[in-house]
Amino acid sequence: MSINTINGTSKLITSPDQVKEETRQYWEKLYGCQPVPAMDKPWLLTKSICKVHDCITANPFQWPRRASMSDYRALIRKGNARLSLGPDGMEKWCVKSLSDYMLTPVLELHNYMTTNSCFPGNIKDMYLTMFHK
Repeated sequence: MSINTINGTSKLITSPDQVKEETRQYWEKLYGCQPVPAMDKPWLLTKSICKVHDCITANPFQWPRRASMSDYRALIRKGNARLSLGPDGMEKWCVKSLSDYMLTPVLELHNYMTTNSCFPGNIKDMYLTMFHK
């Protein structure tokens, strides 16, 4: 097997290792990530975006956030109350009817899953990076 180089010299490569390397470089160049060009973002300086930026900077969204018992009760009050399994395999109507004492392990499981999930890291840093002035 032989191929021409991708650098424009039209040199013929016949060594299997060189062919493999040249092919890898070709695909890497073809599908590699190009750096994002620096450009002005005037839409980030509009009045509404600046207002949101100031609001988020003053009162940042904290994530992950542990739910309190009242937060969790408000969360399970929402949505379908009919008999149907949730994604966690629990019947919602059963969980809703538990006392605070019995609901505590479920709440702790919820908080564990929330704080140890694979969501993006620091939301505040992501936001500030996106809307950096």
